[in-house]
Amino acid sequence: MKLISTMALVVLISVWYNEPSTTFFGQNNQPKTSTISPDETFLYFKEVTLKSEFGSSDDGVIKKWMVPIKLEIAGLPTPQDLQTVETVTSELKLLTNLPIEFVKPNTGNIRIRFTPEAEFQKFIPTYQPGNSGFFWLNWDETKQITGAEILISTTGVTQKERSHLIREELTQAFGLPADSDKYPDSIFYQQWTDITEYSSLDKKLIKMLYSPQVKPGMNESQLEKLWRENRL
Repeated sequence: MKLISTMALVVLISVWYNEPSTTFFGQNNQPKTSTISPDETFLYFKEVTLKSEFGSSDDGVIKKWMVPIKLEIAGLPTPQDLQTVETVTSELKLLTNLPIEFVKPNTGNIRIRFTPEAEFQKFIPTYQPGNSGFFWLNWDETKQITGAEILISTTGVTQKERSHLIREELTQAFGLPADSDKYPDSIFYQQWTDITEYSSLDKKLIKMLYSPQVKPGMNESQLEKLWRENRL
């Protein structure tokens, strides 16, 4: 989920057009994700998968899909929105090995709705104001994800920013729910960006989550045991 304010947008526009590379990987001394070690990758994996952006009574355990994804689209997407959804789902299909198909309205287990941000709370009552993208997950007692609702704003964001939101929110709905301040070129970066591709680290995290050894309901100590035994 991403929060953006008018002031932040002005600052970011200045950064993007004046010194994008220096700001992202120079002045703030944040490393590119292609340079981090395996142990740092595992730490990032735990941060992104075991936490929730706005808190949850079920923080601290793995939640993931174990059934085919049936994806439905609602609202008023642009042709570019639809193309982005198609691109991201194709990548997720390869990274997770989950079957993903597009289905008719009211027949899916993931719904992406394109609607003005002012309407978000109508569809997800727990919506946190100020987010241009938002998602909500349901899971069962085994921590298998059973459903997801994703909201993408059709107002207040550019097409490129909306493409970023689609990629981030859809990916997080696969069980990587938390943002982080660590890596600016990651799709999970906490601050506002408009990146529209996975970093190499992002791909590793998604593959790790959907490794057969990682089970829904696993906690941090169980994951660390897998890591120590070179099984993750």
